[in-house]
Amino acid sequence: MYKVIIMITIEKSSLVRNSGRVKAMGNIKILEVIDKGSEGVLNIYDIKYLNKSGKEMVWNLFSRKDTIQFERDLVDKENLIADGIIICSIHKDTGKLVVLEEYRVAVNSKIIAFPGGLVKEGETYEDTAIRELKEETNLDLLYIDKKIGMRPTYSAIGITDETVAIVYGECTGVPKDMQEDNEQGKVLLLSIDDVEQILKRGEYQLCSRTELIFENFILRKKYN
Repeated sequence: MYKVIIMITIEKSSLVRNSGRVKAMGNIKILEVIDKGSEGVLNIYDIKYLNKSGKEMVWNLFSRKDTIQFERDLVDKENLIADGIIICSIHKDTGKLVVLEEYRVAVNSKIIAFPGGLVKEGETYEDTAIRELKEETNLDLLYIDKKIGMRPTYSAIGITDETVAIVYGECTGVPKDMQEDNEQGKVLLLSIDDVEQILKRGEYQLCSRTELIFENFILRKKYN
């Protein structure tokens, strides 16, 4: 049975009280947030809002957050903390980019992705990056470039509020493939030529973020 957690008009909304202003784009205004239950580790929410014509609409999405955190993050972007991180690192001994070749059930395909995972309670982005890189590749993160990345960015705004911070750095060690029962993949060290061939051949599925990082890797290597 669905349970309505928040029923708020825009004039009396705690969303407005918490932020000191109405969060809106043009004339679009949020009216209420409804908890629609959960499925596994994901919570399901409906956001009711008024469109620019004054018509009431509903946006459905998934979130890892409970209702209190979901509502807070809906209005307070200055204190937003990423749900997870991905690690874009160069292997110091080879100068190559560290990625994972994985099979993903959701798309029934092999993909190329960067190591990463969820930020645990009490961890910094740096802590998570060091832990996840070691767990997924057996490599040790030596250096983190804090001048770039290191901030929450949305993964797929249309269906979820999940955020990920990109951690750039340098690593060392001997790579080792993942051994978890639910993870099937291997560590790849990619040269600029390897990256160009992956983009050219199209044999792997890529998320848009991975493709953009690949393109940036090629440009920086060529022109630096």
